[in-house]
Amino acid sequence: MTALLDLRSRLVRWLLALVAVAGPLPSAQAQVFGPAESFALPGKPAGLAVGDLDLDGVVDVVVTLPNLAQVAILYGLSGGGFAPAVTHATAAEPVAVTLGDLNGDGRLDIAVACRGSIGVTLLLGKPTGGLFTAGETWATGLAPGSHEPAAVTLADLDRDGDLDVAVGHRAGGFVGVRLGDGDGSLGALFQYDVGGEVRNLVAGSIDGDVYPELVVAADIGGTKILRNQSGSGFTVETQPGTFGGFTAWVELGDADGDGDLDLLWLEDDGIDICTELAPNDGSGVFLTSQVVHVTFSSTNFRATRFGLLDGDAELDVVSTGSTGSQQNESIEVAFGLSGLAVAPQCAQTSAGALAAFELADLDGDGRSELLGTDMVHRTLDVLPGGACGLAPQIASVTPASAPTVGQGSTEVTLSGCSLDDVTSVTVGGLAAVYQGSGCGDQLTFQLPLALPLGTTSIDVVGPAGSAGASIEIVAPSAPVLKILPTGAFSIGGGAELAVGAGPGDLILVIASINNLPSQISGLIELELGGDFSFILLFASVAVPSGEGALIVPVPTTGMPLGGTFYIQTAVATAGGPALPLPTSPLVAGVVVL
Repeated sequence: MTALLDLRSRLVRWLLALVAVAGPLPSAQAQVFGPAESFALPGKPAGLAVGDLDLDGVVDVVVTLPNLAQVAILYGLSGGGFAPAVTHATAAEPVAVTLGDLNGDGRLDIAVACRGSIGVTLLLGKPTGGLFTAGETWATGLAPGSHEPAAVTLADLDRDGDLDVAVGHRAGGFVGVRLGDGDGSLGALFQYDVGGEVRNLVAGSIDGDVYPELVVAADIGGTKILRNQSGSGFTVETQPGTFGGFTAWVELGDADGDGDLDLLWLEDDGIDICTELAPNDGSGVFLTSQVVHVTFSSTNFRATRFGLLDGDAELDVVSTGSTGSQQNESIEVAFGLSGLAVAPQCAQTSAGALAAFELADLDGDGRSELLGTDMVHRTLDVLPGGACGLAPQIASVTPASAPTVGQGSTEVTLSGCSLDDVTSVTVGGLAAVYQGSGCGDQLTFQLPLALPLGTTSIDVVGPAGSAGASIEIVAPSAPVLKILPTGAFSIGGGAELAVGAGPGDLILVIASINNLPSQISGLIELELGGDFSFILLFASVAVPSGEGALIVPVPTTGMPLGGTFYIQTAVATAGGPALPLPTSPLVAGVVVL
């Protein structure tokens, strides 16, 4: 125990001077996705869609080939990978594709937006798994060359049980809607002006009823919401941006876990492109006053999507775009945290220029893979998720060695993988205060006080496993107050005041490079600047076995800020008579303002 016998000063804000403040985390460059595996395509690709076309429980991929007026289907294999592409004819210049059951037979059908025909080609799945009928094309715009389809989505817009088709047109700036008849055919065409070139569109009920809205990235027209009028058509509304830029992409997902679909979009001011996230207030209004800036980069982003990348239930964000080179693509990832918060983004580069991408869990591990269409190499590229695995891994420790007590705490950085979900860090069995990077590639912690000299273990524990490393603890360059096996204090130049575990606590660390007795008692008088002194009495304080240190808590209430403190007198016993220290004041340390 420790008792304060005399206290005649004020030093209450020493904590401000002595707390070790961690510096900024290094720029995160974790490889969220592993190296790409490429699958050949018969032509230059554009859009893609994923789903189980042949009902074998394995994800398949459909890719549009504009120059060939075809779609390529790559059927997933049970052992991983894809079979060689099989092609089906479409109308001219297929660019975007989506999947859904248009005729109610339980099989996915293919809907393709075709730029050259100003329409959508429907390929219906046959009962024989993986085969499709010849495509039938339905007009969704006016004359060729004036209204170019660029995006397509399927949803039951009138809630009659049948999927309907919505196609966004780049030229002309409108959305064409045709209601499904339930047999794979489509009804009359309705058009809605959105005031700008449509880049993409998504469907989802954003206001809590059962009728899906259409949310449209309309370029100079901004973000448009086609508000569903209970299945009897749409009204067009403008969703405000955050800095008046163009809208290049939109996506819907429940990012904050409140049951409402939130808005993710790319906003372009002509200089930079920002990936932004706005919460839904529950009525279908996206609150730009509470917007979260997910990424901000000069990269020419083309698309952004939600996915599950790190094994938790929080939606993560992936944005891709050109790096200025035709040979690769920038991939930026921001991991979702609790609520609407996101961690700092991680960046990596793909091996090819991606025209489009999707996120899907191909191997069932709970982490999305990235599937992209590589325009340069004419391949489907699959970048595996969870490149680091679920369990933490430690590749390096910086610094490799650090001083023991006597010079305050030391910041140590671990580099590796899956360090973002760590639940504990211990050094030599002592808990350490730590902070991880959002990408999971780095973790920074403070060395605990009173570590013994020599090689000391570092143990990191996460929900899916643990990892270990070591650090060399060396003697400090400045002298410290030492306890010798005889029980007497030997002052070689000073002791160290360091920050304690609790608010308002300082700790006097009495370190040793020799073996210590198991119990020790003593008396220490400290003097600060000649006008402050107090006496600490400690008794029956357990001492670590072997090389270690005695740690004495020092109350701070009433202590002054700043100055130099001294060891005035100190007496210690270790099962024998009390042995006094020299009475002349000895400088022990300087308190920094």
